Amino acid sequence: MRGMIVGLALAAAVGCHARGPGSAAVPAAVGADTLRGTFVLEGSDPAPVAVLRTADGRVELDSVPGAMRGLVQLDLWVRGVAEAGGRFRVEDFLVRGAGGDPAWDGTVERAGAGVALRLPDGGLHALNGVPAELAGLVGARVWVTETSARTVASYGVIR
Repeated sequence: MRGMIVGLALAAAVGCHARGPGSAAVPAAVGADTLRGTFVLEGSDPAPVAVLRTADGRVELDSVPGAMRGLVQLDLWVRGVAEAGGRFRVEDFLVRGAGGDPAWDGTVERAGAGVALRLPDGGLHALNGVPAELAGLVGARVWVTETSARTVASYGVIR
């Protein structure tokens, strides 16, 4: 009986260990709870496949929130659960880059005479050079990139 318990424990430990190079699963997804990469939809309607292209390879995503589907070609950080076969079940996400530039992800707020982003951690990021259209999105979740002078370069609404 003791030998069987040791055998089961060893099998469980080996089964939970990250796979080595050349395995079917993408190493970045095995045992991880976060991933970062470029979000793409592969294939065509009616059922494109949601994929995150990471530095370590391609990871198919499950349970992708509707708001994430509009963020194709953006650099995203996703949190969730690694699943069998190198798949990843998404629980939530943040936009981290657009067009090669770092991005902020937050909710538009009025801040004194200006506009700021309320970040997911509760912090506030002041925005400069805000276009009128963006200033009018108070309460909306958006992503924003900035110029080297820290003015708004680009933005998009996360719906």
